[in-house]
Amino acid sequence: RATAAGRPFVAGIFYHAVHIPYVAAPYWRERYLSRGFDENEADYWGSVTQIDAAVGRVRSLLKRHGVADRTWLSLTADNGPEVDPESGQGTNPFRNPGRTAGLRGRKRDATEGGTRVIGLVEYPKVITSNRHEPHFPISTLDLAPTLIDILGLDESAWGGRPLDGTSLLPTLRGAPP
Repeated sequence: RATAAGRPFVAGIFYHAVHIPYVAAPYWRERYLSRGFDENEADYWGSVTQIDAAVGRVRSLLKRHGVADRTWLSLTADNGPEVDPESGQGTNPFRNPGRTAGLRGRKRDATEGGTRVIGLVEYPKVITSNRHEPHFPISTLDLAPTLIDILGLDESAWGGRPLDGTSLLPTLRGAPP
């Protein structure tokens, strides 16, 4: 309705898919079972793939409505993997196969394995080429200052409340992090 009326909009989509209990739809689950993954892994990775497909549908909708080139789209997780099957931690039958890439800790830990997660930003109006910044920690606290900066507003747009975080706009435009 917003695009039909020419109005800006915000949409927040939150997925539960890889939180315990995770259960992939049969189609996605079978893709992993047929490749030799066990049932738990097939459900976990099938759930991740479901999220990927859902984000693809959102991107297709934005294109179909003619707003993809000026829409901010970001994706992140809320925390690291739940449990660690390699160290014996687990919530049977959900031995979460998620990995922390060697970072210490897991979900519920204040260490990097519990807090450092993937982040993806697509905003064609500013981001003109793909970049991968594996060691550039940001926070969701940086989202508000970035969007305020993109909109050309000042911090008073936040209602006079203190604003944590830093605008990522210079980095998104290509400046080194």
